[in-house]
Amino acid sequence: MPSNLPVELAECAVDFLHDDVHSLAACALASRTLLPATRFHIWRDLNVPVQTQPQHPRIQGLLEILDGNADLAPLVRSLTLRAVLSSRLHRERWDDGAGTMRLWEKFPNLRVLKFVSFHFPMGLHQLLPVAYSLPNLEELAVLDAHALLPRLYSRPRPSYRESIVALDAPPKLQRLSIAGGSVSWSFMEDLAKALLEPGMRAPLDALDLSCIANSAEFMYVVRDHTETLPSQAWAPVVASLGQMLRQCTLGLLGDECYRTSSAFSSLPRRWYGAHKAVGHSLAENLANLYDSLKQCTRLESLGIVCCAYPAEGFDYRPFLFVHILADLLLSSPGPFPQLAALSISWRPGEDPEPELESCADSAAWTKLAHALENRARYPVLQRLAVALHLSAHTRSAEEREEIASLESVMRSCLARVALVGVQVEVSVD
Repeated sequence: MPSNLPVELAECAVDFLHDDVHSLAACALASRTLLPATRFHIWRDLNVPVQTQPQHPRIQGLLEILDGNADLAPLVRSLTLRAVLSSRLHRERWDDGAGTMRLWEKFPNLRVLKFVSFHFPMGLHQLLPVAYSLPNLEELAVLDAHALLPRLYSRPRPSYRESIVALDAPPKLQRLSIAGGSVSWSFMEDLAKALLEPGMRAPLDALDLSCIANSAEFMYVVRDHTETLPSQAWAPVVASLGQMLRQCTLGLLGDECYRTSSAFSSLPRRWYGAHKAVGHSLAENLANLYDSLKQCTRLESLGIVCCAYPAEGFDYRPFLFVHILADLLLSSPGPFPQLAALSISWRPGEDPEPELESCADSAAWTKLAHALENRARYPVLQRLAVALHLSAHTRSAEEREEIASLESVMRSCLARVALVGVQVEVSVD
């Protein structure tokens, strides 16, 4: 490197290469002076594709590098462990349930930990001891993961109490995301219970539970017996976060699109025996979940993700959750004076596909618009996004026309919100 070029300018040029690992490595080899700056960017955000065994060569290789270079581990702020999928139907198991992998000892300054595409057969609560053992961890994300007991698992599922740990200081975890994939109701319930235990309550300001929308099939799985619906299990957690919570995304089950639970009374007992909420109104459960949000008066962003499974002959209302949400938003005074963004995403189950007429609930969208158009109630609202994903299958020309008509109706209903300066985005596909 020319001696007349200030180091500060060279490091500024390196900063522009922060996401180009190969160029950063070339700079490190070209100049010893640039080594600290290039190391900072290379090691700040690690993305490691691994198999789940703690002795996997990639994990061992990473440990050897960290053992031989004591200055590297403190640079790591974000670590993403991405499972190597051996097939579309087989996901690698995460086998460090006790959180004893030596890898965790290496990152004193880790802020973000992500697990992608793993299978957690013993539950998600096993990740809490790992997260709480990292002294500066602020974000834990489980993405595109599966969590359910093996089909032939004969013993009782591991108790969430096995994950309760004694902490020297309150946990610093601020963001928890469980998105994509499928997680059984029982494991969602266990994680909620663990987070409510004394000493285990994290000061979360962001919570993403959108995975629940993918988990409707677990009501039929006897090995996943649970006491509550996810909406019941997580309502106390949401309420406990109170004014700390700023961003929240809730996943809703299609089962809560029925007005009551009478729909389950005609099903074989072995089907609905997977939970004990059969005697309760599912709409009431949903209302209680929304009501828990009233404690979160500093909420800035709210997302609702729902997957509905229509059932012939039952009191099916695919947008009942929108009606109940509008009731919450219409309550006086407005529960979320700092709300800046609201998003709603809905899709039907694949079998059977719903009739398009059942999706044309103009009353739900009109009611929602009436709640949001009042600037005195929501003075800082900037964005409303509504997406209906009706089908991934090719439709006829007539059906495409019906979809376009449905989108037009929704835009018309929500136009009142746009008139008060809110960016309104509507998509139906």
